[in-house]
Amino acid sequence: MIFGNVSSGASVLKRLMNLKDSRKSSGFKVLLKNSLLSGLSGFQKTQLEVLLKEESYVRGSLVWQKGETVDKLVIVGSGVLRFKDCKESEMGEFNMGDLIGEMDALLKGGVHRTTLESTTPSVVFAIKKTDFLHFLKRNPGLNVIFSNLLVAE
Repeated sequence: MIFGNVSSGASVLKRLMNLKDSRKSSGFKVLLKNSLLSGLSGFQKTQLEVLLKEESYVRGSLVWQKGETVDKLVIVGSGVLRFKDCKESEMGEFNMGDLIGEMDALLKGGVHRTTLESTTPSVVFAIKKTDFLHFLKRNPGLNVIFSNLLVAE
């Protein structure tokens, strides 16, 4: 089911509105820019697209800070993001389509070990931790793929 439990009409309506907003703000196009996410089936992309929440940041603002509880992952819609004051700073800049999240802490619970800063005015599409975990439960094959990303960290 793309839109969740049919018995909760308010939830379905909310997801439909999220989908409409995502299509309006090019959330789907951003999914296609990411090499991992672009390989999802159309059904899976729509499931994920429904979860996207657009967030805007001014230059110098923090998307998250080291020590905060991990509660989301983000896909860059526009602008430039960069890790700050941590060893991951060496990774360079993140641009449109880049998926950023501390997968180990997201999947197992924990706090950020990085600070993520917007170095230009930026828009990201955030996916809440609880929504992402539910998405993985509905797509167990993807759970394996994202878990394997933990090894690469």
